Order: sequence, then structure tokens, then C-alpha cells
Amino acid sequence: MKNKREANFELLRIVSMFMITVLHYMNHGGMLTPWHEGQSAMNAVNGAAWLIEAFCLCGMSCFILLSGYFLVPEKWKLSRVVSLILQCLFYSLAVPVIAMLTGAVNPADIDVYDVLDWFFPIATESWWFMTSYISMYILSPLLSYGAEKMGRHRLGALIIFLIFFESVEKTILPVILPTDGYGYDAMWMITMFLTARYIRLYGIGFLEKPFRPAICYTICCLGMYFISLITGRAAALGVDGLKYYSGMPYTCNYFLCMSGSIALFYMFKKLVMREGYPADFARAVSPLVLGAYLIHEHPVIREIWPGWLFADSVRGTFLFIPGTFAAVTVVMAVGCICELLRSRLFSLAQRPRRAA
Repeated sequence: MKNKREANFELLRIVSMFMITVLHYMNHGGMLTPWHEGQSAMNAVNGAAWLIEAFCLCGMSCFILLSGYFLVPEKWKLSRVVSLILQCLFYSLAVPVIAMLTGAVNPADIDVYDVLDWFFPIATESWWFMTSYISMYILSPLLSYGAEKMGRHRLGALIIFLIFFESVEKTILPVILPTDGYGYDAMWMITMFLTARYIRLYGIGFLEKPFRPAICYTICCLGMYFISLITGRAAALGVDGLKYYSGMPYTCNYFLCMSGSIALFYMFKKLVMREGYPADFARAVSPLVLGAYLIHEHPVIREIWPGWLFADSVRGTFLFIPGTFAAVTVVMAVGCICELLRSRLFSLAQRPRRAA
């Protein structure tokens, strides 16, 4: 009998994608005014938006932690790489065609470079996440095998070095670093992947205690919020050198964001879900959420879909809070349904024909 997927981690995958979609709705919907813009940013509504942003940002790295936690060399399949590429290609071509047929996008605004992006979505980084994720997945057997053979202390030392160069430096230095990919590159995914392998193999003793993951997650998110607020206000008052840095806490490889992501991962790691409808729901929906991401974050519509879901009406008022969560729920539901239909269609296409 095939082992069931762990429902707590499947739920984390859904929650992480929900958080990511919240980030996209608020950013593309214009809900966030940078603190360094002065008095226009100093209001309770903008403060609430940045607070939600802080608590949702940690969801992005959790997707990578999940992959690193479960992917082992024995489970690696080339067919999975091909499947991911075909999934991206399907949405890369289908979304703009549907958008043009429905009038959401004017065909006159499309040029040859857009079309090339649609046919080569991985090479052109139509979705930065997928380009980096596929690169990491290709390397995952080597990463997993190496992590297991290195031993606890050497693996830990390697991860510390990676975190120092990828996270600590950019966290403490208020300057633009040419090597800083803001957590959007394959190197950061590799760092998170190895961190997850370490958790799987050895665990993090400090986070094994009850309530500690939730406390750490809260402290990290609040830390990101207040550091950004304080440095942004200083920039607005004339400390120009902090204008760039005030946005750094809201990047995936900022040390507090990384720490918050690990704490959030541990919150769900320690979560016990009883068998029944909630667990079955998590297992059923979890494989579909990537489709929701590929649809709403397609370059053709990523800037305009929040406007379809009333972003203009709720911007600047506290109505943006229920409006955001309602819109994201709709996007997730529609995206998951579309992905279910796509997966069924691909399954039918792959089914061998019976001999006559």
C-alpha cells in the first residue's frame, strides 16, 4: 500500500501559495507605499498592509524547504523535470491566448519578444521561481546525496557559510551588493534546500520545543516590519543612505525572513492532523496550487489581474484586508480548478491506446 503524503506538510504548501498570492495581489494592486516616501506612507492602512506583507513573505522560502525536506536521490525522476517544463509551457501559451480571446489583453500590444517568452518560459524567466526551481531540482540528487554523506558537522558548516554570504552580508550592510539576488535565484534555493535536508536528517533542537516556532516566526516578522519602518522613516527625514536598505527586510534572503521561514516550516512540521476531511482536502489540493501560481503570475496578466478583483476599490482603506483575502481565495480556487483540468487532460494524452 502506497504511503499517504503527510497532510501537515501538504497544508503548508497550500498556505504558502496563499501567502505568495497575497503578496502578488498587494504589490501589483498598489496596496503598499514605501516608508521612505514620507507622510504619504505614514498612515494606519499602509502600516497594516506592510504588516501583512511581513507575515506572508516567509511563505516563499517554505516551498523550497518542502522540496529539500522530501526530495531524495531515489525519488528523483527526469520525467518530473519534463513534466514541470511542459506544465510551464502549457500555461505560458494558454494564458495569453485566452487573455486575447476574452479581450483582457490587446493583441496589438504583443510583440515578437513576448511570443518568444511564451515559447521559452524557462530560459526567459517568465516565472523566476520556476527557472530557479527547475535548476535546483536538476541538481537535487547531488545535493541530497552530498548532504547525507557529509555528516552533521560538515553539512552544518557548509550551510552557515552559504547563509553568511547569501543572507547575513546583505542583512548587515546597507549598500547594494552585486551578488545579492534577493532570494530569487537558484543559489538561494540551493541554500534553503540544504537547510531542509539538515532539518530532515538532524533537526534543529531549539525549534523542537512547543510554541518556540510560533514565537520565533512572530518575532522575525515583526522584526522585518519595524526595521523597514525605522530605516524608511530615517530615509524620509534625509538619511538617503538608508533609502535602499529600508526595502531589504522584505526580501526572501534577509536573515529575519529566512529565520521566519524556517520557524513557519517547523510550525507545520509539529502540527498533527488527524485523518479525515481536512487531511484529505490538503492532500487533494496541494498538488494543484502550482497551477494557480503559473496562471496569476503570468507576465501577460500579473500586473492587471488585481484590478479585475477590485483592487482599485479597496486601495487606501481597511477594506483592502477582506478584499485581499477574498480575491486571493478566488484566484486560488480558479487556479486549482484549471490545474485539475490540465492534469486530467495530460493524463488522458499519456494514456496508452488499446490495441485494436
